[in-house]
Amino acid sequence: MPVVKANLKDSIARLVLPLLLLATPACEKPEIAEESGSAPFPDTPLTPTFPIERAITDLQGRELKVSIVGKTGDDIFFTRQVDGKNFRLAISRLSPSDREFVRQLPSLAPPSGLKIEGETDQNASSEQPRYVSIRNERIKELEDEKNRLYEETDLTTNMIKVRTNRSEIERIDKEISELKADIQSYLRNNP
Repeated sequence: MPVVKANLKDSIARLVLPLLLLATPACEKPEIAEESGSAPFPDTPLTPTFPIERAITDLQGRELKVSIVGKTGDDIFFTRQVDGKNFRLAISRLSPSDREFVRQLPSLAPPSGLKIEGETDQNASSEQPRYVSIRNERIKELEDEKNRLYEETDLTTNMIKVRTNRSEIERIDKEISELKADIQSYLRNNP
């Protein structure tokens, strides 16, 4: 009798297993879904379109409602919703969650003709007096150093390093302000 039971189980398994496999819809080949034109997942991920309305937060926890209008390299370009002024901001100065969000955005140059607050026209910079261009170059160097310090501060847990970097950032901000004041004074006195 045990041989009959084993043969009966084998026979049932041979009949039922192929039927189960044929009846399972999940076993369709991926080509079938693609051929029908209704693939369940697109080949490329959905990307947001600019402008993107968002409240961004900087490393100091200050929140600002903006419309992001572009992203290039390590900078984002946005319009402040409160007054409609346009700005450029280093991604490294954003909070970690906003930095991650922005890094996932596609690169897109800001609209042509977008006037950025605090920046001069690139064509005008070649016509600037040497006094002004030297100070503008120094401001750019200081801004780069400040961005590096912000990023370094964000990545460390050493509170002494954090305080040292914040102190250095304050010093850099003061020097930048002095340089900008020097440029303004020069331009007023030398039209």
